[in-house]
Amino acid sequence: MANLRIDSAITTDMTNSVTTFEVPTENQDLPGTRYQVDWPLWYGHYKNIADVRSVIDTMASWIVGKGYKCKSKTDEEKLSKIRGNGKDTANTIFENQLKVMFIGGDSFAEIIEDKSGRLKNLKPMSPGHVIINSSYKGIITNYEQVLPAGVEKQDPFSPNKIFHLSWGRIGDECHGHAFAEALQQIIKMKGESMLDLQIVFHRYVKPLIIAEADTDDPTELLTIKAKLDNCVKLGENMVVPKGSLATERVSIPQYSTLDPLPWIKYLDEYFTLMSRVPEVIRGSGKETTEASSRVLYVSFQQMIEWGQLYLEEQIKAQLGIELEFEFPISLDPEVKESISKQRSLKNPSPRGDDVKP
Repeated sequence: MANLRIDSAITTDMTNSVTTFEVPTENQDLPGTRYQVDWPLWYGHYKNIADVRSVIDTMASWIVGKGYKCKSKTDEEKLSKIRGNGKDTANTIFENQLKVMFIGGDSFAEIIEDKSGRLKNLKPMSPGHVIINSSYKGIITNYEQVLPAGVEKQDPFSPNKIFHLSWGRIGDECHGHAFAEALQQIIKMKGESMLDLQIVFHRYVKPLIIAEADTDDPTELLTIKAKLDNCVKLGENMVVPKGSLATERVSIPQYSTLDPLPWIKYLDEYFTLMSRVPEVIRGSGKETTEASSRVLYVSFQQMIEWGQLYLEEQIKAQLGIELEFEFPISLDPEVKESISKQRSLKNPSPRGDDVKP
């Protein structure tokens, strides 16, 4: 007979199912931090995830815009002589630095000067080969370059010898954060959905075949399997003795749906919202009206102008060069006029001032 006493009841622990957003102490910057970008991880995101690459490339190219304009001819001459790895220009170096910063959170370039201390070149460095050292007061003390085994170790670079950009630096951190860091869950969910959809559609073209053979001999079963596999591979017919083999085609699980597209669309919209780069900027936006596209453009413009201001200030502070990056095109006046007209139509003046005779 079952035990009906209440003291025999068992409780479950659901605390593990509650999501926590606390950052463990070991993952936080402590005084005297040595930090190195996890470059293989974040570069892998950029190389393999089209959405991440599209957003990062878009932001970098828009911030550089139509290029820079120096405040003085001297500064313009300095930048015109910069060649980076030998084939670069100042514009391509700045765009590269922005891309790397968004990818891993930090980008570095060696500041090379002539004997008189004047800027001679700006050589990009892989963030995967650079360690940032900071003091117990949170001040960057130097940069170490990680070299391959067998190469003679070099002295650390002093802070004024490295052009360093950081994305999303918080508090007293000496480093930035990868653009894709907060988007990993969205990226993972979309990747899973796309892979599932790929498999489902592929099963319609090449469904699984469950074969019931009139034998239990392992050798014969392997022979039948080889013939079936070859049949599917070549797309040819196969004739078997009557009653020796029964097959069933399996394309998708019974009662399942073949429409994950709304979920993928939702993830796309969520990714766009979190990345702050509108679809219309990336060449899409079919469901976006002209009026809303203009508003989205102006919102995106504010982010790009802030990025330009950040880069301009860092170039001035670290390289001693004053310049301005030209914004590609501004729609702000047109948007204000469009919004004003729409308000006028929706909220006509009670006095009739907006009605032309």
